[in-house]
This record gives sequence, C-alpha cells and structure tokens, in this order.
Amino acid sequence: MAVLKFRLDAPVRAGWTLDPEFVHVLDIERVPYPMHAQIEDGLLICRTGTSDSLRVQVPWAIPGRSPSILGTSTLPSRQETYLLVLELARGRLTELRHFFQDGSAEEARPLPPQLQEAHALFVEAILNREDTELCASLATRSLQKSLELGEERLARHFDSNEAKAALVDKLSLNMTGLRPGEPISDWAIRNADIARIAPNWRIVNPQEDLIHWADWEMPVRLAHESGMAVHCGPLIDFSSDSLPAWLDRYQDITHACRAVSKYVSYVVRNLLNRVHVWHIVRRPAMAKVNNLSEEHQIKLAMEAIQAVTQNAPDAEMVIDLTSPWAEWLSHSGFELGPLHLADTLARADLGISGINLELALGYPAPGSHLREVYDIYRLIQLYSQINLPLHLDLAIPSGADTARTQRRLQRHAADPRQWPGGCDQTTQANLGMKVMSLAAMMPTVRSIHWSNLMDAPDQEFAESGLFTPDKKPKILASRIEEIRKFRTPVSQGLLMS
Repeated sequence: MAVLKFRLDAPVRAGWTLDPEFVHVLDIERVPYPMHAQIEDGLLICRTGTSDSLRVQVPWAIPGRSPSILGTSTLPSRQETYLLVLELARGRLTELRHFFQDGSAEEARPLPPQLQEAHALFVEAILNREDTELCASLATRSLQKSLELGEERLARHFDSNEAKAALVDKLSLNMTGLRPGEPISDWAIRNADIARIAPNWRIVNPQEDLIHWADWEMPVRLAHESGMAVHCGPLIDFSSDSLPAWLDRYQDITHACRAVSKYVSYVVRNLLNRVHVWHIVRRPAMAKVNNLSEEHQIKLAMEAIQAVTQNAPDAEMVIDLTSPWAEWLSHSGFELGPLHLADTLARADLGISGINLELALGYPAPGSHLREVYDIYRLIQLYSQINLPLHLDLAIPSGADTARTQRRLQRHAADPRQWPGGCDQTTQANLGMKVMSLAAMMPTVRSIHWSNLMDAPDQEFAESGLFTPDKKPKILASRIEEIRKFRTPVSQGLLMS
C-alpha cells in the first residue's frame, strides 16, 4: 500500500477549502487508480492499494483564479511529507516543458521567457524548503506564471478567425423536441450545420408493446430537410431516467439484449438515410443503473452496436463517454473506466467510427470538475491516441439552479464548491467559447455539441442552455450568432483538407 502525505501550507483563494472528494491519483500511464483521501491536522493523506509511484490530481484555487484540478509529477510513496503547492508547481512546469520541447508545438524551442521565469521561481522555492511559508509563496508564484503561460499560448485559438470558421463548421446544437416554425428552431437552423436529436427510450417506449414515435421523428425530418447533418442518439442511455421501467423485469441478460436490439432496430429503420451519425450508447459501464452490472452494460452496448450495423451497414457509429478524467471513480464502483472502455471497444473491430466525450464542467457527478483549458487540450490529445475521430458534448452552467421545485427528472446544479465566486452568463460564455474554439482547431475533433439549447426543468445539467426558459438568448447564444459570419468557402476547404 502506498501512502502520500502533503502539507497544505500555501496561499489559496479566500472562501475556498480543499475537498478531498475531488482528489484522484493516476498511474504512470495517466490511468486513474482507486484511492482514499482525507485531511488530518493540515495534511492531505492519500492511500492506495499499490506501491507504484503515482500522480496526484487535486482541486486548487490560488489567489486571483477560479479553482481547478491541477496535478503533480509522478511521486513515490515515502514517510516524509510533500509540500502540495510545490509539487503542483513542479507538475505544471514539467508538462509545459514537454509541450514546448517535443517539437510538435508551434513555440517549440527556445523555451518562452515566462516558462524560464516560472522555473527560476521554482528553483528558488526548492532552495528555501526549510522555510515553509517562503517556499509555498515562491511555488505559488511559479504556478501562477505557468498557468498564465498555458492559457496565453492557447489563447491565440480563442479569437482567431480560423478558430471561428472551424467552430462554425463543427458546431452542433440540440434540436430534440423542436417543431417547424418555432423561433428557437429557426435560430438553431441558422446558426449550426449539425443537429443532434436524442430520443429517450423510456419516453419513446413506455410499455414493451407501445411506441410513441411521431414527436421524435419530427425534429429529425426538420433538421434533414433544412440541410443539416443529423446526429441521432444516444439510442441507449445508461441513466436511471432513460432506461424504460419495464426493462427491470428481465433478470436474464439475454432477454434484455433482445429488447435493446428490437428498439434500436426500430429507430434505425425509421430514420434510415436521414441520419449521418448514430450515437449508440451513452455512459456504458460508468456506474450501476437498474441493477445492471458493468459486464451486462457492456453486453447491452455491444448488442446495440450490432443492431445498428445490421440495419445500416455503412453507418457512422459513436459511443458517448462521461467523466473522461478520473471523476467516475468517485461514484462508479466499476473498474474499467472510460479510457480503457473506449480503447477496448475500438480494438474489438465492431465498426465504431468515433468517440464522444461529455464535458459537463463545474457540475457534480456525473459531471466533471472545472479544468484549465490547457488540461482540456491534453485530454483531447490523450483520447486521440485511440485513433478514432472525437466528438465533444459541452455543458457549462450560467447560474444556480432556479427550478428546484419544478423537477420532473433528477437535475444537477452547478457545484458551489467549484464556483466559490458564483457563475453567470458571462462565465458560461467566456469558458464555453474558449473550450469550443480550442477544440475546433484540433483536427481529431469532428463535432462540438452544446448539450442544451434552452433551459428546462427536466434537463440533466441545470442552467446550461443557450436560452432562458422564456426563450431569451444568453450571452453565449449571441457569441455563436457573431461567429456565423466567419463561415466561408475558404475556411471550409481548409478544414476538409
């Protein structure tokens, strides 16, 4: 068993405290590893079942910045305590040095002056380890400079015309439930080239012998006839409010597989030739739902994939994964995890043509913790190693949950521990445009889907829509309208090449 102990002596953002629930460890290959974290007498103590060296990821809020997950370099277990902020500074410095020296970055060699300044501060912190207060102060300054550098060097993607043109072509909007002639429908058609429609199995198929289909087919027809590329799904969503109640009576997984195959085949046959990409399953093997084990969820996912293949042999098929970092370990109880699952399904030669990563930033599980934009860049790079095109699902809150008393389904509000200063439409717009613009410039990303078009009492991630419940556009909706003018034939040709 490995035990890592960290002293927490460091200047941090006022009004914020470290929550050990958000602490995770990664092995040398950056794969999350089960562990237990607690705070005792000013120490963060991490216990794991392995003696291997590990990377520790910790939510941290240095003065002047919002809290986000930061990571150490690989650390061995030892009796002495580490100074946490010093190791976080070392970890970010190491990552940035690799970024600027691996030859793939535009700025590779020589090292930027800011990185040299951050390194000098870190060395000074090391030399003053005996004075904990001074060491922590110097390490914090080093970390601040590193974070500013990472953000600055990626910022060229945020406001460039190339990024805006790329985002216009890759932006996808949720048109589930929309009808022709509605102002919201017209806005979505004007401002995106890709539509996402997600039929809910529980609502479509409330009884085993009864299917309500017309309302779900209508937005597909609307988007298709408007010239939009249609993404349909997830067809099977492993969430408690999406699987039909009658599925519970099947104790035999064989019968459950038949039910999945029957439903998926029905949907695919009805929408054949109008759907460009099928999102087959969402959140397979992420957490226990309807008493389905990890193994049974994977079997049902494979059954759904085979059903699409049989009915649409040339279809593009995508699987949707949530909590793509390490957050799934906090609520799952399963062993595989999204990265290993994606790699396993890709190697199984089932015909999967893409992976969709769900990033619900600033929400509790099944959402993801707030991250630096640089870490989102690194995440996309990590999943790109599976050698399949990537799609992103984004949800970012624009405020606290204002519809708690109106809930019909379980909702997740913005996590106040991650937003100590609160969140609003401006923070949603700024972070949303940064993440989308960065992802749009990465060649492995094929589509960027904003999860909710309009706030509603039954959406999973509260206050994450582009419009308020009374259909007024939020700031992010206005930003999306502004970039539409950058859609040009020239940018289209560059992206296709």
